[in-house]
Amino acid sequence: IAAGVALTGAALVSTAIFDRFNSAKQAASAAKGAGTDPEKFIAIWRNFIGTGAEMSDLGDGLAKMQQKLLASESMTTSFGISLYNSMGNLKDVTQIYNEVIAKMATMADAEKQFWGKKLFGSDYASLQKGMAKGPASGELNDEERQMLQTAKVLKSTWGKAVEMWSYAASKITEAALE
Repeated sequence: IAAGVALTGAALVSTAIFDRFNSAKQAASAAKGAGTDPEKFIAIWRNFIGTGAEMSDLGDGLAKMQQKLLASESMTTSFGISLYNSMGNLKDVTQIYNEVIAKMATMADAEKQFWGKKLFGSDYASLQKGMAKGPASGELNDEERQMLQTAKVLKSTWGKAVEMWSYAASKITEAALE
């Protein structure tokens, strides 16, 4: 029985670490596609958890929003935001997103629908619930920081981690079979 408990415990721990790594890996991939860093992306993503949206939808939507705004100065002017900071540098896509969401919060529903579809294209439908929560806070919570840290450690030592996990799993399995 003790060996079975140990085997189950090891499986749960390895699954939790693997899940955390995969979540961070997905966030990093979506953030890269959107042109921002994972920490900023996760700060926005938390508004979308439980809404049915996928990380890739948000990453694609952010990239489309920025591309459309950069391609059309008249759209940016009509929407009433600036893509550049006071020093003339392009703002990060997450800063632009937060400005867009803050602006959309003041609009009537029909106007929100118009701008949402215009800025985010086909991804808008899956992103609406998360957007309704307003601009994202910039601070990561402990779990989010831990998820990113785990991903960084596993990425840098992935080969050793797999080797160690395999060894531990084989020893636990041997103990369970004795």
